[in-house]
Amino acid sequence: MSTTWRQRVLQQHLVGAQEEVVAAGTDNRSRDEIESDLRVATLEVHRLYDHEATLDNELRIRFSGSDAVQGSLDFDMGAALLKPLQDSVSAAANQSVTLKLVGLSKGSTVLHVRPAPKHTAEHDAADALPVHAVQDYGLTKLLGLVRALEDERDVGHLASLLSHLDHVTDALDKFGVQMDLTWLRSDGQVRSAALTRRGCDYAARLRTVHPAVEEITVSGHITELKQAGVVKVKAGTSPRAQAFDVKFEDPSVLVRMRLALGDNVTFRVKKTQAVDSVNRTKSTNYHFVSILEEHPKLL
Repeated sequence: MSTTWRQRVLQQHLVGAQEEVVAAGTDNRSRDEIESDLRVATLEVHRLYDHEATLDNELRIRFSGSDAVQGSLDFDMGAALLKPLQDSVSAAANQSVTLKLVGLSKGSTVLHVRPAPKHTAEHDAADALPVHAVQDYGLTKLLGLVRALEDERDVGHLASLLSHLDHVTDALDKFGVQMDLTWLRSDGQVRSAALTRRGCDYAARLRTVHPAVEEITVSGHITELKQAGVVKVKAGTSPRAQAFDVKFEDPSVLVRMRLALGDNVTFRVKKTQAVDSVNRTKSTNYHFVSILEEHPKLL
C-alpha cells in the first residue's frame, strides 16, 4: 500500500468519523466535550492502522484584548506572562515542567505550546510517574484553579499554587488582555479554562491583607544588635534554627539592658502578621513587650 493511497484512505475515515460526531448534535454538550469527541474519533481512526497511535499533547494559549494583536506577541508581554505560566504548571505538577512554543496563529493571538520531554534518571525510575502523566496532572490542576478564580470560589486549598499564578494575573491586568487555556491531551480529551477580568480581580481581592496579632515568648541567643533598636535572637545553634528580629519601639530601653552578642535572653513579644484572604502570610514583625528572665547587666 503506497503512502499516498494510505493517506487518502485515512482521510476518508477521518471525514466519516467527524461527520458522525457532528451528526450527534451539540445540544447539552460543552465546547470541551464536542472537541474531545472529535479528537477521540480522530485517534480511533489512526489506531485502525497503528494500534499504538496517540495524539500530541498541546497547550493552546489564546490572548485577546486591546494589546493582543492578531497572530503576534509583544516581547514584553511574552516575558511577563510565559515564564510565570510555566512556573505555575511546575508548581501544580510538584516538579519542573518545561514548555516549548511550537507555533503561533491568529485568533486573536494563539500560542501552540507543548511540554518538553524529560530524560533523567529520576523519571526513568520504575516507581516514577510517566512524564506525560506528570504534565497532565499539573495542567489539569492549574486549569481547575483558573476555573475556580473565574467562578469566585474558595481556593484556600490551592494557596501555594495561587502564589505562582498571581504573577500571571498581574501581567494580564497590566497588558489589558485575557487568557484562554486549552489542554489537548494525547488520548484526545480536551480541558479548557479562561482568565478574564473577573478572575484577575478576584485574585487581586484575595491578596488583600488583614493584621493578625498575638503575644508569644522568644528565647535564644543574640546574634545581632542594631543601633536602630533591633535585636536578632536565634532560637538554637543549628544553621536552620529560627531567628527573630525583635524591634524595640524605644531604643533607650535596649541601651539600658546592656545586652551583648551571645547573651541568652527570653523576651515576651507582640507578633504581628499581615495575612491575606487565603491565609498566606505576607509579612511578620516582632515588637518587644518585656524581658522574662532577669539579665545580670540589666539596670
